[in-house]
Amino acid sequence: YPNGGEGIVASSVTRIQWDAFGANGTFDLEYSTDNGTTWSAIATAPATAYFYDWTVPATATDQGLIRITRGAASHTSDTTFTVVGVPTNISVDTVCADMVISWSPVAGATSYDILILGQKYMDSVATSTTNAAIVPLVNPLDPSTPFWVTVRSRVNEGIGKRAVAVNYAGGLLNCVLPDEMSIALNQPTLDEDF
Repeated sequence: YPNGGEGIVASSVTRIQWDAFGANGTFDLEYSTDNGTTWSAIATAPATAYFYDWTVPATATDQGLIRITRGAASHTSDTTFTVVGVPTNISVDTVCADMVISWSPVAGATSYDILILGQKYMDSVATSTTNAAIVPLVNPLDPSTPFWVTVRSRVNEGIGKRAVAVNYAGGLLNCVLPDEMSIALNQPTLDEDF
């Protein structure tokens, strides 16, 4: 681990894990941000170790790989993984005909997915290339009831970890709808000529 497809948080500590037969020779751990074109040393682990707590670089990528080498034997992640930060300061700014949410931008993110808790899972409801999104309020989301919303970063096609969801208590918020129609009633005058 990681073996590919994971979303790893930039600047976090992540445990690299592996299996190997015997206890002969040390393990050289390396990391690539460009799908194996170049490699950077992480550490050398002792022969009896099968994990290493790695401080992940802050560089966002969707082309991350880990390579572990002992003597002539080497193994590389089966496919690439993503490294990117997690959105913070998620705020529900408006709940009206649409919902407007915002968050702090994440270094290296190319877009963001907005997720709302459905009946069982967090469902992706919108994508944004900025640190704010307008989400239409359509069924089953009822603005009068509480709901959970979160955001996750993307680097190109790579998906990062989602932020801890925030709970919105329900009800309209900063809702100013423009007048779309007006009705004027004119009462006709009655002639009393019989």
